[in-house]
Amino acid sequence: SVDCNGNGIPDECDPDCNGNGVNDECDVLNGSLDCNDNLIPDECDVAPGGASFDCNESGIPDECEDETTGDDCNGNGILDSCEIDNGAPDCNNNGIPDDCDIADLISDDCNLDGRPDECDIDDGIDFDCNGNGTLDSCDIDQSNSPDCNTNSVPDECEEADGTENDCDGDSVLDSCELIDGTQLDCDLDGYPDDCAISEELVSDCQPNGIPDSCDLETLFSLDCNANTIPDECDIAGGGSFDCQPDGIPDECQTDCNGNGIYDGCDILDLTSLDCNSNTVPDECDIANGAADCDEDGDLDSCEITLNPNLDLNFNDVLDDCECLFANYCTALANTTGLPGQIAYTGSAFCSNNDFTLLGTQVPNNQFGIFYYGPNQTEQPFGDGNRCVGGQTRRLPVVNTGPTGTAARFVDNTVAPNAGAIVPGSTWNFQFWFRDPLGGPAGFNFTDALEVTFCE
Repeated sequence: SVDCNGNGIPDECDPDCNGNGVNDECDVLNGSLDCNDNLIPDECDVAPGGASFDCNESGIPDECEDETTGDDCNGNGILDSCEIDNGAPDCNNNGIPDDCDIADLISDDCNLDGRPDECDIDDGIDFDCNGNGTLDSCDIDQSNSPDCNTNSVPDECEEADGTENDCDGDSVLDSCELIDGTQLDCDLDGYPDDCAISEELVSDCQPNGIPDSCDLETLFSLDCNANTIPDECDIAGGGSFDCQPDGIPDECQTDCNGNGIYDGCDILDLTSLDCNSNTVPDECDIANGAADCDEDGDLDSCEITLNPNLDLNFNDVLDDCECLFANYCTALANTTGLPGQIAYTGSAFCSNNDFTLLGTQVPNNQFGIFYYGPNQTEQPFGDGNRCVGGQTRRLPVVNTGPTGTAARFVDNTVAPNAGAIVPGSTWNFQFWFRDPLGGPAGFNFTDALEVTFCE
């Protein structure tokens, strides 16, 4: 018998796992592989019922492949490739089970879902919009990327793809600044006012940090001339004048006389008078109906205020413009049984020249005269009272006719009236008539009439 290993035991009595007539130890010594040094040929170790596994059927015990290649990442005695073949996840196909990729920090698993982050990205389970190799959700959760609008997309990605803006470059989305009030958007166009102003998309002529359109809409500023520019900017920029100044463009103020100058400035510059201090030029007051009866361009009320003697009857009308009538003196009864009366028709406007004197309630078919003078008196004379004094002027003789009424037109263009009866003059008129049966004197008088003539 042969004893190849010198153990004192015939070889045929030693183990011969592969049945080749050589005991196992001598097989190994003669060159059979024994990677695990257990003096058993590897082919016997991996044979059915052997001491080792050979999951990949390579003829090498798995524990030897693990030691030589390091392909048992979790140390469970099973090759990684076999675990993968038997269903262990290897989502990135790198031949390493996912749990080893994660445990060995080959791959990140920031969301702790047991899958390498790159697989979540590749499979669309999560995103990496900024390309930093970290899931967007983790960037946000770990405060590496802001997500101010809480839509699970890092703000820098929304800005990069144009779905959101950050016009002021402060790394905060405009929409978030508008929501939290750190930026204003008065015109509600979704763009912060500061940016719209700085980019000259809107005007802020003040400047107060608010678009002019919003200042006008909220009435913080006025735009009286409707040119979409606040009035104060029109004035400051020279587009409008403000002569007073009162902050209102002159073109928006009243210009009653149409001279292109605001009424207040007309008055301030003395190009128009405002004698009654009502902030309206006098010429406009007159045009609107205020009295200027003598047409001298001065309000009658102001002339009277300056010189009360111009309105002696205190009726707020210049006496020079006023045609006044007043009967005075006592007439005594004549043969009609009544006192004679003086009256008039027409007017005392000199320009009309239509003043006519009347004597009534006097005897019919009798002659008489109208006369006038500057003074008033009441002295018995004849069968009545003489009521006119001073240097008198007589008008032509008239007859009372069958009705007992006398009439005389007073033509102010002929003697003795011309030059005497003029605007502003006051004369006293009386009718002196014959009354043969009325008393011992045979004549009598009506009462008298005071007349102030006007234009």
